[in-house]
Amino acid sequence: MRALLLFAMFLLVYLSGNIILQRASLEYSPVILNTILFSSTTFLLVFLFRKYADEKSIVSLGFPFSARNAIMGSWSAIVVLGLVITIFKITSVSSFDHFSWPGINWYAGLLIMLVVGISEETLFRGYLLNNLMQSFDKWRALGFSAMMFAFMHIGNPNITAIAALNILLAGGVLGCNYIFTKNLWFGILFHFTWNFLLGPVLGYNVSGVGISSLMAPELRGSEVFTGGAFGPEGSVIVTVLLSALLVVIPMLYRPRN
Repeated sequence: MRALLLFAMFLLVYLSGNIILQRASLEYSPVILNTILFSSTTFLLVFLFRKYADEKSIVSLGFPFSARNAIMGSWSAIVVLGLVITIFKITSVSSFDHFSWPGINWYAGLLIMLVVGISEETLFRGYLLNNLMQSFDKWRALGFSAMMFAFMHIGNPNITAIAALNILLAGGVLGCNYIFTKNLWFGILFHFTWNFLLGPVLGYNVSGVGISSLMAPELRGSEVFTGGAFGPEGSVIVTVLLSALLVVIPMLYRPRN
């Protein structure tokens, strides 16, 4: 009930804030404003619920640093994204036109990806999945939290059915380590590494959103294969790789548990 109540309150505050920002017509990047709204709403509500409803510390959500989980998360993202780009290159559906320095905006993109990674993992894995596991078995809790994660991205630009499925699978991958370790650093580093390399470095759209980048890719062929305007996260290649990762991660922990 605490998880559902927090999620409902988050939706109310976040969506209301978005409406206000759109009507205010502020002369700032919509991506930056959205990131500030999302992260501030997340940290405020999670802090209040964790302190006064759960009567536990924020740190207990899974913040004690774990180098093992951080390295696993970062390298998992690098391997999966590396396979995606390699397949793109082999099949000639994507090429890079040029390399350029976008200036100060690049650092803004880097910071956005870091804030998004920390805030989304704090909300969806640290609080929602954590609390759901107190009422359901870990796999059902993982499924519910992944659906909440996917629901929050339904309004992203250029989203497709495949993209929505991939975000659902990504929610499963990001939470799969957590249900065994109760540590957030796998999800934070996977999330940040994936978004940072995909957007600010390689120049693809990240969940439908364009970011200032070092490289400028050119996509050719079917959107089912390339992901189209949503970015590679809308590709069936990512569907296959994330599904495989959902099988591999539990296998790493099964003998130990």
